[in-house]
Amino acid sequence: MGGLSESTVFAASPCPIECLEIARCISNVSSSELKVIKGRKSGEFRDLLGYAVDEEVAHRQHIVFTFMNGHEALKSFCLAKHAKFKLAGRTEPPFTQEADSRTGE
Repeated sequence: MGGLSESTVFAASPCPIECLEIARCISNVSSSELKVIKGRKSGEFRDLLGYAVDEEVAHRQHIVFTFMNGHEALKSFCLAKHAKFKLAGRTEPPFTQEADSRTGE
């Protein structure tokens, strides 16, 4: 879909998804460390940074969802994302909840 950003909400009043806070977390790494390791495998972190850091940027127990005031905008985004997914000819849902391989949850 030429030129459209993945972060654009296709709803009645389009706005970038960046304007909608969904969650906050306590991070295991600093923002400068994150810039270095972003997109890399956790096994590479030590070599990239020169010292050991946690394998997870943020553990799920340290994440708090905050989108209660913006839930309609989030719902619109998810519905629009699903519609865009169907337009692309895909049949599986765009958002799937995979079980955590360590806990099975």
